[in-house]
Amino acid sequence: MRELDTDYIDIFSLHEQESEHTLRGHSEAIEYLLRAKEKGYIRALGISTHHVAGVRAALKYDDIQIIHPIYNKAGLGIIDGSISDMKDAIAKANSMGKGIYSMKPLGGGNLLNMVEESIGFVLENPNIHSVAVGMQSVEEVIFNTMLFVGKTIPGYIRASIGKKERKLLIDFWCEGCGSCVSACKQGALSLNGKRAVVNPEKCILCGYCSRYCKEFCIKII
Repeated sequence: MRELDTDYIDIFSLHEQESEHTLRGHSEAIEYLLRAKEKGYIRALGISTHHVAGVRAALKYDDIQIIHPIYNKAGLGIIDGSISDMKDAIAKANSMGKGIYSMKPLGGGNLLNMVEESIGFVLENPNIHSVAVGMQSVEEVIFNTMLFVGKTIPGYIRASIGKKERKLLIDFWCEGCGSCVSACKQGALSLNGKRAVVNPEKCILCGYCSRYCKEFCIKII
């Protein structure tokens, strides 16, 4: 807390909870965080998930107040169901008093060619209370801020956003261990000789494969 220069954390989330089994496996962490909440160090306990089952599992825990699910127009990144399944799970969670803070409205950058439509799709869902949008430049901050408040976006800002392309980079020191290949739920990674390679048509730029790389050679640029 001293290093963060704060007295408390508003939301502390357990990352990438897949199902009820995952939550059970993190029972000690949940108990620890609830004790921290009792002491006033955190104000709400949450989870993040790419799984419909993860959202549904959180409904069985009264102490989990916030759910941070992946949700976008194309259903990109949802591991175990459709966008309709996720929408239904989110609606149920909201009806039970959970706060819904959705992520990846642009599908990891794959929906940049339809930004306004994709953001609008998320904002039109009455069961979503807030949304996390990744930004990498001043222009993106301006674009998103104006979009969210309904202001007209200048042409030069639109042009700068449209030119930006992102990709997953696997650096030259990759040892070809295959850990990232096994971890990728999209099937976007494979081994070519002694190096991992990415299929850009399947990659959703979630970046989760990077945490499985012991050599830290995977990044989104």
